Amino acid sequence: KKKLDSTYQRLVLSIGRRFLGWMRQEDLPQKRYLSIGKTLDFLETSVERSIRSSRGLLADPSLNRPVPRYDMSKLTTRDGGFFVGENPVFLFGPVAWFSAREFEDAKLGELGFNAYEGFMMQPDSASLGPWWMPPDGNSLDSSKLKEMKAQMDVAVRQNIAYGVLLSLHYIPEWFKATEAYKPGSHNECFPFLVDHPATKKMVKNYLDLLIPQIKDYPVLAWYSFLNEMVHWDFVDYSEYSLNNFRKWLQRRYGKIEVLNRLWGANYNYDSFSQVQPPPRPEGVPLKKLRSLLPSVDEVSDAAWYDWQCFNEYRVNEFVRWGKSVIRSMDPVTPFMVEAYPGFRGG
Repeated sequence: KKKLDSTYQRLVLSIGRRFLGWMRQEDLPQKRYLSIGKTLDFLETSVERSIRSSRGLLADPSLNRPVPRYDMSKLTTRDGGFFVGENPVFLFGPVAWFSAREFEDAKLGELGFNAYEGFMMQPDSASLGPWWMPPDGNSLDSSKLKEMKAQMDVAVRQNIAYGVLLSLHYIPEWFKATEAYKPGSHNECFPFLVDHPATKKMVKNYLDLLIPQIKDYPVLAWYSFLNEMVHWDFVDYSEYSLNNFRKWLQRRYGKIEVLNRLWGANYNYDSFSQVQPPPRPEGVPLKKLRSLLPSVDEVSDAAWYDWQCFNEYRVNEFVRWGKSVIRSMDPVTPFMVEAYPGFRGG
């Protein structure tokens, strides 16, 4: 009757119900009585605190602090931030592998969340990604696309901003037969040469098929083009990458004499076709390379710097290219990449 905001009190109630259910489902069958006791103590304390705050609010309505709940279908971006009308909005929510049914049951809004980034998991654990495409690359798995749209429908009903994790690293099996396949990278993330024509063909086909299917959903809030990026994912010593490195150096320096002078006394190449990158120790995985770099005496800082800059250039160009592909179909929805701390490789 007093129109007081009970968001925080309802949040405590929602959390309590969930934990009671999880304890019955998980802890009791495993006889985790200590865990149950600690959880119940926490829940009891939280509920008592919530009851006290409710009584205080009823006694003094001036303590009311309404929690805004904006319409996520009206979300816009400007000045590097999200807004609904003139109100700035901080997006807050989980990244998860929910099916549409699990997403519905989670009721994220009850927990104060207003955003969600979906991997889009099916019961058979098939995440969103290019592996939805058959070898001809001309279609997407219709059952998986239907499941993804069902997720986005849930986001619309529950007023949750929905971010699409494009998951390019989930490549189709047939791609592994191409020259662009690069196995053995960090957690199998980005097992491809980012600047190879075969990679771009696969990614463009995937985006051309997916983006028109989802771009008009009112709660679509962003595309995540690359995620969990670390520098060593993109370092490559194949002949293809080596040739591109030499071409990049020639554009950068023009004359081999300039490179020799800047790289130091240990370098005396006659042409750019002879240039070698800083070596990768034989048999060492890329993610272990950082701790095994040769000393300054063996490889100059300038050579390492150029090798680093070249690999970052490859990634930057790939991201710019990917953004242009998406922008040709969706000129509005924000585009981003998600990098691990220390992406530059230390």
